[in-house]
Amino acid sequence: MTTATSDWSTHDTTGGYKISRENELVFEPGIFLRCFQTQEDKPINKWLIIDEINRADIDKAFGALFSALTGDDITLPFIKNDNQIKIIGKPKDGDNIEPYKYFVHDDWRIIATMNTFDKASLYEMSYAFMRRFAFIPVDIPDEINDKLVGKYIDKWELEKDKSIISNILELWNLINKYRKIGPAILRLI
Repeated sequence: MTTATSDWSTHDTTGGYKISRENELVFEPGIFLRCFQTQEDKPINKWLIIDEINRADIDKAFGALFSALTGDDITLPFIKNDNQIKIIGKPKDGDNIEPYKYFVHDDWRIIATMNTFDKASLYEMSYAFMRRFAFIPVDIPDEINDKLVGKYIDKWELEKDKSIISNILELWNLINKYRKIGPAILRLI
């Protein structure tokens, strides 16, 4: 899990060169490539969760990953183990596992949240980006009542007390008269 920032570039997401302790230029994978391979160069398949993805200029930060997400093989302009790094968009059973190859499996996923409240001050996403993802709006509950609040208290593992339920219910309904909020903010209060 990571949180997007306005400073993100392809160096953060895909990777780039850095100077090692031995004063050598070595490739360091970014957050996306670390989902496909361990530091020991073993293939893995870890899903990526990005909080507030529209805080980053994600079109710029994704770079070559756009093509890899549609199943294309990509060659990056970096060298690892004397080979140019490759992102394999649709791995096949016979593909050789090599330290310079990053395999994007069919069942790999990116799950991201998007801030819609102050979206005017955040980055917009291009159609090229958006068409590669499914967008699922998650709204606040239609009816906020003591039964719903009780379920959240159970989930948050708080002591279930009628006065706590009543206070949270009253606070949540009062705040929602001025600005609609979901349960996560209440959890922090």
